[in-house]
Amino acid sequence: MKMKKKLFIAFEILSAILLITGVCLWHWSRNLLEIENASGKDIRVVTVMICNADYSVENLDSGQTQRIPFDVKGDSGFHVNVSFADNTDVEGEFGYVTGGAGSYDNRAKVTIFSDKIEGKKEY
Repeated sequence: MKMKKKLFIAFEILSAILLITGVCLWHWSRNLLEIENASGKDIRVVTVMICNADYSVENLDSGQTQRIPFDVKGDSGFHVNVSFADNTDVEGEFGYVTGGAGSYDNRAKVTIFSDKIEGKKEY
């Protein structure tokens, strides 16, 4: 009986360690893009193109920020198109990501103004 209890406790500890490790690895491997609307205008849609994939956020009010995950499948820059609710547009490019070992844990921030886009890759 004592042996079964010890095995059960050891199994619980090992399961907890594996769960914590898995969550940490998942969080580390995610690529996140933060989009901030600093334009003073509401945005109808923001589309960010990275590695031949489009990532869109709709209805981003003035002052709002939203984070979205993205995939890195090769070398690419960030291309951003913004359509405002008042039917004006702005676009811009920034940064660079690389595939392979550089395809994990990328963080980038896009700040949208009424007349320009500013972006930076944070790490």
